[in-house]
Amino acid sequence: MTAEEFITEPPGGGDSPYELFVVELSQLLGNVPSDNDVFSVNDVENATREVEVLFASHGSPVYPAARVNGLILANKPRVRKRPTARVVSCCNGQ
Repeated sequence: MTAEEFITEPPGGGDSPYELFVVELSQLLGNVPSDNDVFSVNDVENATREVEVLFASHGSPVYPAARVNGLILANKPRVRKRPTARVVSCCNGQ
């Protein structure tokens, strides 16, 4: 998946991979989707169809960046089950 495909609604309608990622993120963190802001999606250089997703999570509960990144890394298979990008790098801006 490219960064453009990540943010684009699929043909025929439905949620974009971006929207599905935000929902999955909120389920992992125990907050609501509006508490998660994706602020950068870029194609990974020298990689085939991988994107880097940078995000900030706020609201309750508030976790340190290391814990959020750990949750994402520990749950990569779960995140990847969705028709979303292969998340190779994340950050939690605080």
